[in-house]
Amino acid sequence: MDIPAQVLPWQQDIWQHWQQQKARQRLPHAILLTGIPGVGKRQLALAFAQALLCQQVQSDGQACGHCSQCHLVTHQQHPDLHWIQPEREGGGILIDAMRQLRQEVNQSAQQSGYRLFILAPAEALNTYAANALLKSLEEPGAATLFILISDQSARVLPTIKSRCQHWQVKTPAADMALAWLAKVKNWPPEQAKMALRLASGAPLQAVDCLDTDYQQHRQAFFNALDHLLKGFLAIQAAHTLQTWSLEANLQLYLSWLKDTLVYQMTQETNRLRHLDQVHLIQESAVLLTRLQIFKLYQLGIQLSRQVQNKTNPNKALLLETLWLQSAHLLKAENNQNSLVPGYLFLSH
Repeated sequence: MDIPAQVLPWQQDIWQHWQQQKARQRLPHAILLTGIPGVGKRQLALAFAQALLCQQVQSDGQACGHCSQCHLVTHQQHPDLHWIQPEREGGGILIDAMRQLRQEVNQSAQQSGYRLFILAPAEALNTYAANALLKSLEEPGAATLFILISDQSARVLPTIKSRCQHWQVKTPAADMALAWLAKVKNWPPEQAKMALRLASGAPLQAVDCLDTDYQQHRQAFFNALDHLLKGFLAIQAAHTLQTWSLEANLQLYLSWLKDTLVYQMTQETNRLRHLDQVHLIQESAVLLTRLQIFKLYQLGIQLSRQVQNKTNPNKALLLETLWLQSAHLLKAENNQNSLVPGYLFLSH
């Protein structure tokens, strides 16, 4: 897990609030940190955890990065800092992990300071694991802080939310995001704008969006989609995309449908995420009814949840299911353009 601890420019308000709470000795025992993927929630959580463990905190509240405690955090060896996450990408956090966490909570800090538990993503907790976590949140012990991180806060159980102080890391303004990208990547402005558009405004996600493998995947996905819309065999489309993870394919699938709906409703191209695929988006908007878009989107969400909830999902089979069922829905006769409201799935 190579996640640099840092407070990003658009996170300064949250950081200052936390410093004020710390100065007044009013820190909560549990924080829920939310926001879209790629706005730096994990970086912020780790920066705060490291600052609480640091022996020589700087004037702005950030860790020094040089003391023995900081070195332990940097090398992922600090005995009082625990990460709880799925064992595999896209999987769930199971009750066994919560039982282990409970054992850690019941022990004293090994370095005579804070005990910190960073859990991500919080929506990956299954029901049994969430109930087990509640017991730890209700009886955290002294100098203990839980930081729960969520990309989809609507999926976090209300009972978990009610025991946490909620902070949202907002998507930065475009000017701030572009300035940060120019500083860390030295990209030309147009390249940075394209990456930020693909990332829905999330700067850290934008860095990944110009990665060669991502661009190859995106092109392969839209080629497969073009073939599907033209009536080619769905199974062939699925096979061409098995090089990449099911989670990555589902993200592209859902973003294509969002773009299709946006164009269908507004006839505007400047709001499209995949602006370089505008002709395919326009074609999709003509071919699909509102009801078909809604059903396809629900299919993508359903398969995403299956990946999270199953211990060992057959991802190749699920990818084939995605394309085969999509082909079936595309062929279904639906001459009436349903007025299914866009907010039902644009908010996901």
